Amino acid sequence: PDEFAGITDDSRAVKPGMLFLAVRGSARDGHDFLSAATSAGAAAAIVDDPARTALPVYVVRDTREAVAAVAGAAYDYPARRLRAVGVTGTNGKSTTVALVRHLLDEPDARSASLGTIGVFIGETPLGETGLTTPGPIELQRVLRLLVDRGVRTLAMEASSHSLDQHRI
Repeated sequence: PDEFAGITDDSRAVKPGMLFLAVRGSARDGHDFLSAATSAGAAAAIVDDPARTALPVYVVRDTREAVAAVAGAAYDYPARRLRAVGVTGTNGKSTTVALVRHLLDEPDARSASLGTIGVFIGETPLGETGLTTPGPIELQRVLRLLVDRGVRTLAMEASSHSLDQHRI
């Protein structure tokens, strides 16, 4: 199908017509959940091992890289509409992104931050992501929300794990 009802890399979140991304993680392999995704109504899957499912598949070399690309496309590339500052390091990421957000925030050009303490537009909290840097699907969903709310600049924590795992 050319269009899907949504995308997910969590078989528990699959709804009929969705695209399931079978991501190989450090602790779990999304291919192990293909049967659950099929039972839940997935329309197709992105995999690196097509022999593991009867679903229509898009075969890729690296599922981690693919999920980032697919998530960007699914949310119409919101990062392209943002100036972004990524902060990495051992200590001080949360403080630094809060300071950058504060310094760059203007009434007609809102600034946001994303990281360990949550998502903020200006001084207004929007919620928590659960990770210093969320997974690629959640990240693109949040970026789309920020763009749709008029945010033009983003300061975000970029953990070394997220960089290594292609979450950004």
